[in-house]
Amino acid sequence: MTAKQTNPWAELSEIMKKQAKQYSKFLNLLTKKEKALIDGDMNKLTKIIKEEKEYIHELELTENKRVEAVKECLPEQGGAPTLKEVLAAVPPEEKDTLEKNAVGLMESLNKVAVANRSNAELIKEAMNFVNYNVNLLSSDRTLDNLYEGTGRMKGSEPKVRGLINKEV
Repeated sequence: MTAKQTNPWAELSEIMKKQAKQYSKFLNLLTKKEKALIDGDMNKLTKIIKEEKEYIHELELTENKRVEAVKECLPEQGGAPTLKEVLAAVPPEEKDTLEKNAVGLMESLNKVAVANRSNAELIKEAMNFVNYNVNLLSSDRTLDNLYEGTGRMKGSEPKVRGLINKEV
């Protein structure tokens, strides 16, 4: 028998510990991304996004392992049990370690969520700035002027024209 078959709870705990470390590394990457967004360094940002995709793939693989480990720990449970249900079913000798690793994982996830929200806000603001500049550069400058060259306000002349001046 392998260690996996003898103690699935210990394996689940190790997977959660590994996930917490992976999310901490991912958080470092998100911090670099935030700095690149602030600096407007598109080359660095492109490189970071490529790295980010690789991290996400690794995180997905580890998450799948964690889900399988939970199923192995709770084979009678249908669907995906919640963390609360997992902690309620853990044997007493594994409970402290599993709780510690679960808390570490949740803390890492919360930090990543905060960094993601911050980066999303920076991207949104950058897009607003780009849209403003595009509108500024593409607008008809003559419509923005309130005064004519004579000093009169545009549109202050009488709207009524004589029959001769009327365009056909």
